[in-house]
Amino acid sequence: MVVTADNVGKVYGKGPARVQALRDVSFNIKNGEFISFVGPSGSGKSTLLNLIGGMDISTSGSLLVAGTDLAKASKQDLVRHRRSTVGMVFQSFNLVSDLTAVGNITFALTFGGLKRNLRKKRARDLITMVGLEQRSAHTPAELSGGEAQRVAIARAMCNNPRILLADEPTGNLDSKTSRAVMDLISSLNSTKGVTVIMVTHDIPLAKSVSHRIIHLLDGCIEKETRVSELP
Repeated sequence: MVVTADNVGKVYGKGPARVQALRDVSFNIKNGEFISFVGPSGSGKSTLLNLIGGMDISTSGSLLVAGTDLAKASKQDLVRHRRSTVGMVFQSFNLVSDLTAVGNITFALTFGGLKRNLRKKRARDLITMVGLEQRSAHTPAELSGGEAQRVAIARAMCNNPRILLADEPTGNLDSKTSRAVMDLISSLNSTKGVTVIMVTHDIPLAKSVSHRIIHLLDGCIEKETRVSELP
């Protein structure tokens, strides 16, 4: 298993402001699976994605990701986890506005320890992988939403992560562009064996790409739906 969650809980605040975001959540994710977390706003799905990404720490339980228990990990362990184990794609793209498409990817590669000439080659390879070699010199303001998200996916893949975390990756896109972006993410899963964990409100979209769908409600797993088997 690449992810094992055992009775994971997450509490924010104290006293009257205390919020139980996750309650005794347990699940396993196999290497190479495409998993979607679905549920209404406030169900805990983005909190769970942040815990898997090492951007937050659970309050209780254990969360084993690629062999590391993130609940017990040091700050240095979490930095390494975010840098090399997971790649993240967000609804709002989060690109650096004054860098070009290829520049955004090159910048991300500086944290992976590659030499400068190798960073440039890797960035060019990634921008080609997402089909944007002709747009590589354009800034985010000059790109369409779908193009910007493709750059964000290329950036997320820059250090060859085992797991791609996608938080509402099509939330700002129209239906046609959403389909193209999901086809790209699905291709990374099917051809490169990258484990994909996605948060989405779009259940039909989740059904079209996922092996399993985990339904969350009020911080708990309500049910799991098997959509297809791993090849």
